[in-house]
Amino acid sequence: MFSGQPLYEPFIYQLYNITMTSLPIMFYALFDFEYEKDFDPKRSKRSPGQKYFMRDPELYRIGIECKCFGMGKFLLWDFYGLFHALMIYICCFHILQTPSQSQMDGKDVGFWVYGHFVYGACVTVANIVILHKFNNYTGWGEVTAIMMILNYFTFYFLENLFPMFP
Repeated sequence: MFSGQPLYEPFIYQLYNITMTSLPIMFYALFDFEYEKDFDPKRSKRSPGQKYFMRDPELYRIGIECKCFGMGKFLLWDFYGLFHALMIYICCFHILQTPSQSQMDGKDVGFWVYGHFVYGACVTVANIVILHKFNNYTGWGEVTAIMMILNYFTFYFLENLFPMFP
């Protein structure tokens, strides 16, 4: 009976990249390295077997040999994304189909509530995946991911304050 309806409010849909996933991605891109750039004796001691970008050119072979690209990697990432989508669908469907999901007067909670629940699950999963991809856990990346998850609840609260949103 909800054919042609968007699942959630377009206002928060537009905010997804900017306010709910951007900071952990920027932190990952700017500060999270698998290897150090070069050995700095003032900052740390060199441990045996540790590699550095400027001293170990074999670290760049993955790009030359296309180990990160190709149809196999593409399909692997596709299935990875489909797995996350399936888990979100199964969890949301299971939680929203429990018998106590109704208002006090017995009416259904509504399509928008279901949509916002699915949207919140997507925001949470995206930030947890970003956390999982970190190489260095310094505390700052974790804080940014938690802030982005809390941003969802902040915008959901602000959206409920204005009567122009359904």
